[in-house]
Amino acid sequence: MKEILSAAVLLFFRIIEILILLRVIVSWLPLRRETRFIAFIYNVTEPILSPIRNMIARSVFGKNLMFDFSPILAYLLLSLVENMLQLIIARFSLRLFDLPEVCCMNFTPNDLSNIVFRKSVVRGLDENQVYEVIQKIIEDYSDYIRELMKAKDQVMELKDRLSHYEKMEETLKKSLILAQQSSSEIISNAEKKAENIIAEAQNKAKEIVDEANREVVKIQFEAERLKKDMAVYKSKAVSLLQSQMKLLGEIE
Repeated sequence: MKEILSAAVLLFFRIIEILILLRVIVSWLPLRRETRFIAFIYNVTEPILSPIRNMIARSVFGKNLMFDFSPILAYLLLSLVENMLQLIIARFSLRLFDLPEVCCMNFTPNDLSNIVFRKSVVRGLDENQVYEVIQKIIEDYSDYIRELMKAKDQVMELKDRLSHYEKMEETLKKSLILAQQSSSEIISNAEKKAENIIAEAQNKAKEIVDEANREVVKIQFEAERLKKDMAVYKSKAVSLLQSQMKLLGEIE
């Protein structure tokens, strides 16, 4: 029973992982999603990837990510869930199927303490009864040793699964920390780039404003010079006109 459940869980998660891998490959290719096979892949994997994608998007470091990390996290979470299920199956099997049944023992400890052997005056204890009791005790002890070794093997298997689960948990933590660090680095670089662009734009704007101010000062200086030249020209023209009028008056 345990082997069947374990194999079924293993097969189910392998199929899901293969479909997620195919989903990633399909997303890189110029294929139409309307085809039955591709639509099937998306219909199966989207309920798994969509919540993870939304969780990443709502996180502090998920808004500026350029790549979709949901398949990677999905693989890690699926592996974590698979190991937890395998651990539960192993413990469930140990409790329900593989424990020794006391009811099947020939003698209980109370039976052994209360056993009474038949005696005869001539031969003493009944050899057949003693031999039969010893054989049953040997059978019970052998069954107990066999079940004990079986339980010991299962405990070792549980310990191995638990160790594997702990390693997967540690790997998941490291992966999340690495993703957070990478995202923080991306955000920091983006912020620095934005600050550099803003600073460069501000410097460029300042240069434009300074150049415009210099042009205004230059134009104002040129206007003042033209105004002075106009005044001088006007004064000279008036003086010339007056001298010509005076000359005309003398001629008459």
